Amino acid sequence: MTGVSRAGEPLEDNDADERCSEETRRPIAKLDYPRHPFPPDLCTQIANLPEGFRELALSCRLSTQVIRLIIAAHRQAFMTNQQDNAPPQICCPTMILLYSTKYFEASVRVTESLVCLSILMMCMRSFSLCLTYQDQAVAKKLSLLSARRGIEEASADQYHHFIWTVIMAAEASPSQTPSTLLSDLLAPTARNGLKAQAVLDDWAKLEKIMKKYSPRIR
Repeated sequence: MTGVSRAGEPLEDNDADERCSEETRRPIAKLDYPRHPFPPDLCTQIANLPEGFRELALSCRLSTQVIRLIIAAHRQAFMTNQQDNAPPQICCPTMILLYSTKYFEASVRVTESLVCLSILMMCMRSFSLCLTYQDQAVAKKLSLLSARRGIEEASADQYHHFIWTVIMAAEASPSQTPSTLLSDLLAPTARNGLKAQAVLDDWAKLEKIMKKYSPRIR
């Protein structure tokens, strides 16, 4: 993905930064959705993602651009799990935030839009434990998307990612208690309301879901 440094690459010079800045101002014309079989390089990178994101990436519901964004965001947010003697992986968090927003605006798929928002929050929380006042717009977008979820978002991987995203937003919100935010975000999804409550009341199920989106310890 242009604009996000690959693993082990050095930071580029100012001229490259300026060219990159010009590119990021261009609107996204369209998102490209892969079909199986995926290219070998993409399969290799997807295989190293946590189980939950791997399931979403292999489902053909996400564009190639968003899949590569997940990979870059995973490197940025979870670099602490690298071995001490491993070369540093540089993925510019500012570019991840920018492209998350651009892909969110370009996508017409609810699940993909939720993934873009979860990447935004994951990257922002790599800077701080809480979302700032300005970042509360992310929670508002999440609330609107939750109301749009329908039968197309009924698979287990989509549902689990939604629960994980809501909980991550509730944990990071300084202006609302987690219970209030959870209620606000889950209430519009009446079809999933009972299932969501069943998960939230079962710590074993909840822990399993949360681990699906955490980095694997190598």
